[in-house]
Amino acid sequence: MLKEGKFGVTEAVCLVTITCSVKIFFSSPALLISQVGTAAWYVTLISAVTALVGFSFLYLLLKRFPGKALPEIFDLSMGRAAGLFLSFLFAAMLMINTGIFMREYSDVLRSYTYQETSTSYIIGALALAAGAAAWLGLESIARLSKLAAYFLLAGYLALLVFASSDYHYDNIFPLLGYGLEKSAVTGARRCSVYAEVVILGIVASSLQGVRNIKRAGVISVALSGLLVAMGLLSGIMMFSYTTGQENSALLFALARVIKYSDFFSRLDPLFIILWSTATTITVSVLFYAAVSMLCKTLRLPDKRPVIIPMTIILYVLALLPRDFSTIVYGYVEGVRNYNWIVYFGLPLLALIISVIRNKKDVAPGA
Repeated sequence: MLKEGKFGVTEAVCLVTITCSVKIFFSSPALLISQVGTAAWYVTLISAVTALVGFSFLYLLLKRFPGKALPEIFDLSMGRAAGLFLSFLFAAMLMINTGIFMREYSDVLRSYTYQETSTSYIIGALALAAGAAAWLGLESIARLSKLAAYFLLAGYLALLVFASSDYHYDNIFPLLGYGLEKSAVTGARRCSVYAEVVILGIVASSLQGVRNIKRAGVISVALSGLLVAMGLLSGIMMFSYTTGQENSALLFALARVIKYSDFFSRLDPLFIILWSTATTITVSVLFYAAVSMLCKTLRLPDKRPVIIPMTIILYVLALLPRDFSTIVYGYVEGVRNYNWIVYFGLPLLALIISVIRNKKDVAPGA
């Protein structure tokens, strides 16, 4: 059995919150604003509520199989063959999402700051960081996430506060954006923004109980929704929805226009530090989840033999997209709209089948 260490609810909340809310630094805000206009800041809250509904399916599934991780539950509920297929699909989706994060980060960074830096160099650095983090183990990643979370939160809030003098509060009108129905449907469909909460199901044994998983999942999704909504609201008040949808990195543009004096201006270096730290942690978490999923699926007791091959695969995946437009309007938009089918749909399918087949695992001493 793969040993992953133990950590508490606080570490889990920090880990999942960083992984979910880091999307505010990427192109997702511009895509969402282009779809729902001024309603973007509360549409993401609808997505968070929908994600909590999806997480409830995972929680009920884990409750039926206490102490088991998702790959083991898939096997127990649907049989070995079907379980293998679903687990491989889950691991593949995690790898694809990690590659998309890496490529999007690289392309946006090169667009704004490091125009002369090779894409392969930036992606290679991220891949090496993810591989090293996976080698050190989940507990190390969780501890680092907790340590970094305080600095990331302080820097993020400082960025929004420093920009407040340039906010135009009438930019939030009309409140309903492009219509209440469109806002509600878009919010529900984009629940994949917070779908990384299912990582808790992959590393369930590290959290020492289903109750801790429930607490960590609910708190992290709620906190992520609040942080993303604050970022979207700030971006809309700064640029208006017409300009906001044209910025491939909305908060980066916000950081560049902050100016209090000739000395205190352009806080984009602070943004790059926040963005790079959060992205590195996110890539490490997603990559480790993919490694863990594969090892548990194949019942490998040691993750180290697969880390180097999977790191190479991750590097290649990140280099596959042709250009930035393909990343944003092809991969990112597709992931935000349909990722929930895998991340929430497969646990729901396993839950339904386990109920029909009356499959469950009673915890010792229960």
